This record gives sequence, C-alpha cells and structure tokens, in this order.
Amino acid sequence: MPGSDSGDGDELLCAVCGSAMVREPDMTPHQRALWKFIEWQRGVMARGEWGPSPGGAASELKCARATVDDLARGGVLEKIEYNADGFKVIIISSRSIERAKDNMRRTGRWMGITGVHHEYE
Repeated sequence: MPGSDSGDGDELLCAVCGSAMVREPDMTPHQRALWKFIEWQRGVMARGEWGPSPGGAASELKCARATVDDLARGGVLEKIEYNADGFKVIIISSRSIERAKDNMRRTGRWMGITGVHHEYE
C-alpha cells in the first residue's frame, strides 16, 4: 500500500491506517503470511474472480450448498481457493454466479445448454 513520509526521513506511514510500514525482510512470519494473503486477494480481484463464499453463493442462487459444490465440480461455477500459512478461504466468482443465474433464466438449468461450456476471460 502507498505510504507517506512520517517527517523523520526513516519511516513510511501507511496511507490507510497510519501505522509504520515494515520492510519485507523485517516482517514477522505472521506479517509475511498476511502480506501473501493480501497479494493473493489483489490478484483475484485483478482477474475478476472475486465473489462470496460457497454459502453466500448458495444464498444468491437460492439453492443448497451441496448444489454449489456440484456446480463448481461441473465447471459452471468458478471456485477459487487460498490455503496457506494457516489461512483457508474459498470463494465463488460473482461472474460465474451471474452466468449460472442467466443459464437458469434462459434454459431452466444451471448448466445451460448441454454441450455448451462457458469460458471465463
């Protein structure tokens, strides 16, 4: 995150929270793990893969949580996972949820038309 000078010339302050920024080589293992997670999040957002948890996706689709798992296994929903350094996050991309809703509106099926597979940019 961008920082700003604290005034003493040696320290950068976080523009968001105002605390002193830490150089990467000086990070504690916990700080390094959090930084890796933040970097993963930024990549997910840049690729347009951000979305809710599988439970949130089930709520949006008005279906069972098991159905979300089945749709992810079938390639209808994009399931993105982060599992490192004691952190585990699973999300379902919002764009795939919208595509599944559109399939349901058009064809009455989550999968859409048989034999037609959606590719994500």
